[in-house]
Formats: sequence, C-alpha cells, structure tokens
Amino acid sequence: MTFEIQMNGTTLCTNTDMNGIIDPQVQKEVNTAGSLSFTVLPTCTRWNEFKRMRCYLDVLVNGYNIFRGRVMSISDDIYNQRTIECEGALAFLMDTIIDKLDMTYDGYDNHDSPLIRRPEGHIDYWFRHYHNPIVELGIPVGNIDDVEAWDWFDVDIVKDTFKTFRVGTVHFDKFGITKDTEDEWKNDVQPLGDFLTDICTKKNYGMIRARTLDVNYFDWIAGDNPIRTTARFVFGENIIEVTNTTSDVEPYSILVPVTDDAAHGVLPWPFPVLGHYPYAFEVNRKAQQMFGNVVKTVDVNTTDVDKALERCMKIFNLQNPTYPSSITIKALDNLLMAGSAPIDICESALVTIPHQNLNNTEMTCLSFSLDLCHPENNEYTLGTYVSDNEDYKIDTLTKSFAKSKKKKKK
Repeated sequence: MTFEIQMNGTTLCTNTDMNGIIDPQVQKEVNTAGSLSFTVLPTCTRWNEFKRMRCYLDVLVNGYNIFRGRVMSISDDIYNQRTIECEGALAFLMDTIIDKLDMTYDGYDNHDSPLIRRPEGHIDYWFRHYHNPIVELGIPVGNIDDVEAWDWFDVDIVKDTFKTFRVGTVHFDKFGITKDTEDEWKNDVQPLGDFLTDICTKKNYGMIRARTLDVNYFDWIAGDNPIRTTARFVFGENIIEVTNTTSDVEPYSILVPVTDDAAHGVLPWPFPVLGHYPYAFEVNRKAQQMFGNVVKTVDVNTTDVDKALERCMKIFNLQNPTYPSSITIKALDNLLMAGSAPIDICESALVTIPHQNLNNTEMTCLSFSLDLCHPENNEYTLGTYVSDNEDYKIDTLTKSFAKSKKKKKK
C-alpha cells in the first residue's frame, strides 16, 4: 500500500518519507463528514504552516483520493508535538446557508421550481446559487488593517476552490419533496449541509457522501442501491478478525399495513394469510421460524393496494430481522495491492465468511477506519443501510412497554 498526505495541494508526507508526521488515521462514515488526525513532530519541515480552517488536507491511497478535509483543531504539548484534527469535505456545506423563502414550489405544475427538475439539477441548484458563489468570492490577503481605506482592488484575492462542489452520483428519479411539506419551509434559514442531510437521508431513503476527484462531488445514493465495486473480503485470505453484530431491528415476522385514512384503519386485503390476521401482508417465513408469529404494523400512508404492497416489500428487504445489522472486520482489503482502488463508504463489497453464512454476499460499506502506517489495523463496518426515514419505520409498542416496566422496578 502506498499513501500520500497533501496540504494545500503539495506533499506533506508519504509512506516512504513521513516528514515528522506520525500516526495518521482516517475515519469515514455514511452521512457524516469524517475525520483525519495525526501528530506533527517539531522536525516536520511544514510545522509552522498549519492554520485552522485555512489548511486543506488530501489523503491519497494508491493514488486514489480517499479523504479531503480541513484543519479544525491544533494543539501543542510541552515538547511542541502538534496534534492536528481535520473534518471532512461534507462539513464545508455548513459554511453557507439556504434561504427557504427562495422556494416557489406550488405543486408539480410549477416547472420553474428548482425542486422538480432532473435530480442533478435539483441538487446543483443549491450549490450553484447558495454555496459555490459564496466560497468562490475569494479571500483577500495583504494589509487590510485599515478597514476604511481597504479596497478589494488593492489586495490579492485567493479563491477558496477547495470548498466548491459539483453533483456526482444521484440514484433518485425525483427530489422527493411534496407539497404537504411546504409549510415547514416558510421563514426558515438553515445551513446547506443540514438541509441536504434532512432531504437526502430522512425525507428520502438515501445515503450521502463527499468524494474528491479533480474537485469535490456530492453523491446521493439510494440506500438499497450502493455503488458496486470489485472489492472482496474473504475469510482466510484478507480478513484478520470478524465481529458479527446482532440485528438491531426488532423481531417481527408479519407486517400489517395501516393508513391514516379515516375510512381505512387497516387496508381491506382481498385474501387472508392467517386466520387471526386476515389483513396481514406476506409472512417472512424465515423470521417466522426464528421468532414465531410476531405481528407489527407499518403506516403505508396510502389506500392503494399496489403501493402498500410495494412499501411492505421494501421494508421486508431493508429491515429484515433475520439479517445481522452489520459486521465489523479487520482486513487488509485490496489496499496492499499497488494501484488498486480502496473501498469507500456507500460502496458494496462481496463478503465470504462461510461459518457466518455469508457466501459472496453483497454488503454496503457503512464506515471504515484506516491506520495508514499499520494497514493490518484497518477496520470496515459492512451491512445493510437503515435510514431515519419515517416511511420505513415499523410501529411497535414493545419499546415503550419495556420502558414502563423499568420505571416500575424503580
């Protein structure tokens, strides 16, 4: 494995010349900015160049950019050893705000609205009109202490191009905002990063990430459709340790679709599945064998039978109680192979661990931690992405009942 850490576009250190940099660690997770941390010894030739928010770091593994971020924290100890903490590129989107009063959304007849163009256009609108123009205004440098005499034309302007974004992968057919949510947007201003996280991960079942090639790209990826790669984790080949985490999805084997419609408390299905539950959707047979008949309801928010079926089928796939929620593995991955691309978050890998009943099973990389100097310590968490989207939540009384029992014990 080869790696290089760059600062503001020039080399800070490499795996063959650490230049006083020790213990570099990269951590990334779906829907979060990620982080880079390392320690700088006084012998580093660039020890004095680190500046908070003004130094940008890139981490290249085998020539592929796996992380871009900026310095957020600098701390020195008594021996002048400097600890650097960096936040990832998604955090750049917290520097600008979006004014929701700008939205003229009034339904699907308004074709001028930025919300109902092609997906690339939707997201691109926010970057082009709110984020990129602000960060590309430029930073004045020079003697600007005399504010009254300061003239933009008398100082050099440095454009903050590291913070600009373009739209990357988009796995959605529509933006996903409905007219019903228009009232929530009035008189509201919030950071662009919060807005995109809410829209892309909570109001829609998706994952987001920042990816850097020539510039930064914002990827919005369907939760059940990760970007496929050729990465493989095989027990006995490149897997060192495995931790299998039991599913955190509450056990169930039967789903009953319900709706808020006053006339339809439970959808009138034309066929019975079980005698006591004539309106139940298809039984998950494997879960039934494991847990017995455990019935849960899900609000499908529709009286259309086909749409309700589709929603229930998706929940069975996305919140399958028979699957492990995730596995955490220590693995060499393909990082030791010179020239091979490391796996990134939101990408899939084929996992083979026979004694865990995983045979070429496609799993999504949800997070990873890279110890650049000691790749045998690299950890990857793979599993099925579960969103905070309320459309895919299963209603249950079990948790509230458990809480009430705990209170009684007190």
